Amino acid sequence: MPTYSHSKISTFEQCRYKYKLKYIDNIYVDWEGIEAFMGKVVHETLEKLYSDVQHMKVPELKDLTEFYNKKWKKEFTNDVKITKDNYTQENYKPFNHEKTLGLETENLLDLGDGRKYHIRIDRLSEKDGIVHIRDYKTSLTLPDQAKLNEDRQLAMYSIWVKEQFPEAKKIDLIWHFLAFNKELKSARNEFQLEQLRSNVINIMKEIEECKEFPTQTSALCNWCEYQSMCPEWKHLYQIQSKSEEDFKNDDGVSMVDKYAMLSSTISEFERERERIKEDLIKFSKAKDMSVIFGSKNKISVSEKEDIRLPAKEERFLLDLKLKEGKLWEELSELDTHKLKEYILENKLPEELKIEIEAFIERVKSYRLSMSKRKD
Repeated sequence: MPTYSHSKISTFEQCRYKYKLKYIDNIYVDWEGIEAFMGKVVHETLEKLYSDVQHMKVPELKDLTEFYNKKWKKEFTNDVKITKDNYTQENYKPFNHEKTLGLETENLLDLGDGRKYHIRIDRLSEKDGIVHIRDYKTSLTLPDQAKLNEDRQLAMYSIWVKEQFPEAKKIDLIWHFLAFNKELKSARNEFQLEQLRSNVINIMKEIEECKEFPTQTSALCNWCEYQSMCPEWKHLYQIQSKSEEDFKNDDGVSMVDKYAMLSSTISEFERERERIKEDLIKFSKAKDMSVIFGSKNKISVSEKEDIRLPAKEERFLLDLKLKEGKLWEELSELDTHKLKEYILENKLPEELKIEIEAFIERVKSYRLSMSKRKD
């Protein structure tokens, strides 16, 4: 059984195509966003702070600031991606004693059936019998309490902490939002943790049984290291590096521009538009691209399976099979839309499904959706 983590499960929920590239195909991309880079340097600085405190040495603020700036200067390169417009690296530079039990912990939680869950806690501390699971955030937005109360990451960590520290009076989940100098808390009871454990195991089973890994676009695409390989974005990556002349001569760009122009004109151009539509579908399939970019517009090409039924005058035998299968009344004397739905959604009894397969034709249909480019 594979080992799971909060990041691994979140990637599956965010985009199954990205999950496939990263965890099944094991494709590594040397790509780091500015937010991830800043978070790494902040965590290394905090690790130094609490490690020094553990050894009875309390560093001064100027020492920590100097450590942070040296780390930044040494490790920052032009390969670190800044996705926000008009931002530079300068926009990202920031800055009751307890017993520290662990820093950047690396452990595994056994969930049974061979499934393991990776535990990595920024800082684990204890005071007066209360154990604190601390997470340091460099985010520039504050979540509301409801979102923290549903957080899976620290709650899963608390299951492991509960096993390791059964004598703890209480386990608090604490997020430090450094940009706001604010500390937010949450906690889970026994019932909530059991529900969470069960839900996570169900997600793991879903991952293990998954056979299809479609793309799923969202605002998070801007921070995805696999954009250049994704059918939704790789055409954009290809044309961005082209000269102005090569950009205009790109087959995809040319077809999208023509399709957009013909879509805004009168119906006499419908035949030409349909020809370009067929060309776009062929281009999409040949290049493994689901989104094709033009100068000002982009076109999404989606594929779905459809069912072609016999013509009305040729349906006698099909009608007979449905009557024998006691579906005639339910299908309202052959409601073709409902029958197609039953076939595509696998709602027919197995025996009847096999019998009527000879009367239908499964075909692929394509839908083109055009929208303005926003990149």
